[in-house]
Amino acid sequence: MKRYLLGLGFSTVLCWGAFLLILTSVHPQSAGLGGLTGFYATLFFALLGTLTLLGYRLRRSVTRKNVVFAHLTPAFRQGALLALVLVAALMLQHARLLNLWNGAALVLAVLFLELFFQSRKGAAPTAQRA
Repeated sequence: MKRYLLGLGFSTVLCWGAFLLILTSVHPQSAGLGGLTGFYATLFFALLGTLTLLGYRLRRSVTRKNVVFAHLTPAFRQGALLALVLVAALMLQHARLLNLWNGAALVLAVLFLELFFQSRKGAAPTAQRA
């Protein structure tokens, strides 16, 4: 587990480095689709790693469970959803489409998706009848 978290931390640092490199060397007006894709992709993966590590650390400090793997899956899922919201909001802002209603709809859609995952966690599998 420690090796996995170190690898995730190292990958996150690399993603932040790639994001800063793109941020400082690529001009948004002349970059085209490739530059914007690189910008958003590196930002997403950097946020994903950062939010996953922060969520994992927060879960470990709050719940003191002995099963450390139980914290990693929800931390990764919630980190991915939060990174998706942030990057999608930035993309909407870039297209000048972000307003209160679009932002609220985006947050609510991701919130409902997380609630769906939370409700499936407690559901017991049922046997199908023939």
